[in-house]
Amino acid sequence: MGTGEVAPKKAHAIVRTVCGLLNAEGGTLLIGVGDSGDVVGGEEDMATLGKGNGDAYELVLDSNLSSPTAATVRINFHQVRGRVVCELIVAPSSQPVFANPPTGEGPGSSDFWVLARTW
Repeated sequence: MGTGEVAPKKAHAIVRTVCGLLNAEGGTLLIGVGDSGDVVGGEEDMATLGKGNGDAYELVLDSNLSSPTAATVRINFHQVRGRVVCELIVAPSSQPVFANPPTGEGPGSSDFWVLARTW
């Protein structure tokens, strides 16, 4: 992609996860690391955001969450085994945060997400 348009489903998955972390105890989201822990690289995910940098991630989060994230989300990029990994370190929010519906799905109510530990 890389056209400056955000792939709605991919961006919304990031927004949902960050929203859930904000409404819970906080945590870290690694973009470019598979569920098994293998480094797969986040270059493709970042390309869907247009610029593919921290500013683009912050813009996607701020435009899709009910509360600005500048004070609660730190965005870092790392080179791991020749691949790019984006690290979003999320602090818990002091107030409830809601996620807007995905782009392209029409108007709807905001969603409240919480990530809970299951282990």
